[in-house]
Parts: sequence; structure tokens; C-alpha cells
Amino acid sequence: MAVAACSAGQIRYYDVDDHDRKDEMKLTASVPVPFAPDNIMFDDDDVLFVAGHPHFPSLVKVAANKAREAPSWVTAIRPASMPPFLASTDNVAEPYPVSYRVAASTTHTVQTVYQSNGSHFATSS
Repeated sequence: MAVAACSAGQIRYYDVDDHDRKDEMKLTASVPVPFAPDNIMFDDDDVLFVAGHPHFPSLVKVAANKAREAPSWVTAIRPASMPPFLASTDNVAEPYPVSYRVAASTTHTVQTVYQSNGSHFATSS
């Protein structure tokens, strides 16, 4: 199970053991992301897509109707044991790399799928 820890800027992975107790979970990994994660979804290949807000003050202004745009960032996260992502040859998807904001995870690979200053798409939700 994956949980977006918004204020910590992490995705936390848990192993849910329902053999002994149905309510027991074990934290197995904490993966830092370069934004406040908001929306998460697994695809059919168990890659986790995470959308979030890299500049929270801008998001607050949008919510208060004081601005029309806030930056967005979407990443794909997969266990380091899975085959690597295909490298982008033109670096269009990642003008500001993940590694500029957070340390690399030892357990997972994080790759940018989409970045916007808000002019193309107002927010990540």
C-alpha cells in the first residue's frame, strides 16, 4: 500500500499483513518526492504515479481565488528492483530534475513525467 505523506514530501510504502491481524501494517520504505504529494495511482505494471504541488504558497493563492495558476509536478515511482525507466533523450519532461530537490531513494526510482509552471495546466489535481 502507498500513502502520500503531504507535509513530509514523501510516499510511504506499507506491507499490509492480514494473516495475523487485519489492522497491522509495516512501513517498508519512505521515498522522498520534490513536492507535496497529492494524488497517487498505481498503473497495471505497479508503477506509482504521483502528482503534487512543488510551490505550496502558489497553491494556496489558487485556492483563495487570488491566482489562477500554480506549478505542477508528476512523477513515476517504481521499486529499484524493476527494470530501469527509459532515459529521456531531450529532457523536455524534466527541466528541473528531481535530484535538485531531494536525495535519491535507495529502494525506489523516481522519474519526472510532467512539470509545469502552471501556465499549461493550473494545478496537479
